[in-house]
Amino acid sequence: MIGLGTDHGEQAVLTRILLMTREFDLESARFELTRLRYGEPRTAMAFEARRHLTKGLVLFLDGDPEAVDAIEAGTTVARAQDAHLWVQYGSALAAFANRSRSPSAVVAQLARENPGILSMLAEAASVRMSDLDSIAMGALVREAQTRPWRWRSAARHLLRSQHTNDVRAGAALLEVIGESVDIQALRDASKLLRDRRQARSGYVLARRLADRVLVEDLGRIRIMAGSRAIEGGEVRRKVLALLCLLISKSRFSSTREEVVDSLWPDLDPQAALNSLNQTVYFLRRVFEPDYADDTSPGYVGQDGETIWLDPELVDGRSRRCLELIRATPGPPSPEVALALSNEYRGRFALDFAYEDWSAPYRDALHAGYLRVMEHAIRIDLDTGHFGRGTYLAERAIEIDPDSEQIQAALVRLYRLSGAHAAAAEQYGHYAHALRELGVEPVPMTEV
Repeated sequence: MIGLGTDHGEQAVLTRILLMTREFDLESARFELTRLRYGEPRTAMAFEARRHLTKGLVLFLDGDPEAVDAIEAGTTVARAQDAHLWVQYGSALAAFANRSRSPSAVVAQLARENPGILSMLAEAASVRMSDLDSIAMGALVREAQTRPWRWRSAARHLLRSQHTNDVRAGAALLEVIGESVDIQALRDASKLLRDRRQARSGYVLARRLADRVLVEDLGRIRIMAGSRAIEGGEVRRKVLALLCLLISKSRFSSTREEVVDSLWPDLDPQAALNSLNQTVYFLRRVFEPDYADDTSPGYVGQDGETIWLDPELVDGRSRRCLELIRATPGPPSPEVALALSNEYRGRFALDFAYEDWSAPYRDALHAGYLRVMEHAIRIDLDTGHFGRGTYLAERAIEIDPDSEQIQAALVRLYRLSGAHAAAAEQYGHYAHALRELGVEPVPMTEV
């Protein structure tokens, strides 16, 4: 056990006081202050200055006017010792403690010269946050984003304040540095706020922290929600169908009538509507197993006429491919061709291969993919980029082995690059496919 009167013992007391201030346990911190031995030398740098400055911090947070004297004493000692860090610390703390003037200039200066001191003074800065101008507040938020763990406790303390301005300041800070445990607290605190944007701060934080969802919808369906992998077979079939149907629509949105006609064509309108509402209920819980309306970031939206997925939170592999295809109306660049070749992994939603609603999107996407690949492979053949062309053709054949044009291009690429055995093997597949159609193939040298 470290004795109180020892060098390390008093340093431990000082550390304990600072930890207590982080939780605003000021009564306990003031008791610990009585155990400090002012004037006695210690091995820690600038320890005497820190004794006084820590006392000043605790007294300031507790609303004690004697804080000013303690801060001044600590700053004077630091200045005499050329402890420049603690001089800056003391000067900034004095500015926060002076209620008669705004601390904005000091905050802005520290942000430029030594922003870490703002984090050292997070509790003191939080008490005066509502007095900062927009420039200083922006600087403080940027520092808080750099070291969020240092500011969260102070921001949460503000959120529990009885003063609206403090609640608003704490909410603004937690909106950008908060954790999932803060979402409900922000929603509760929003009832005290009249500012419409900040009244939704719990929602904003929920969206910032939300796991992004990627639906692997090419081939068999798989859902990646953050680090969670959800196989399509684990999801109710109608729920999975609704997800894929919405992904296939522009902006991931559809009318309720269109959804009902696609998924429940044989039910009467009221029964179909009930089925839709139940399916939406379960779809939300695929993304959020502990879904609660008050804290949800809003993966799935529904109103009187429309249902949608939020494209900022949900994406689909097929949509990424579609964007690449739409960005390539003419000759594709090598970068786009390679990106599309790597992204496109099979036809859309094979789990619903025989559902009428899925066919138009699946067929259009596949046709677009083949168009880009055929064009890119032809360009590589003409320009002598046989290695890249071969890679694109092999990937395309893997996806669509019945594409005669790509089969022929791959034979030619193998032959021109000197891979004669591979060319002969591929020509055999190509010739067999043509003969099954009643067409006699040309000799391999003419392909």
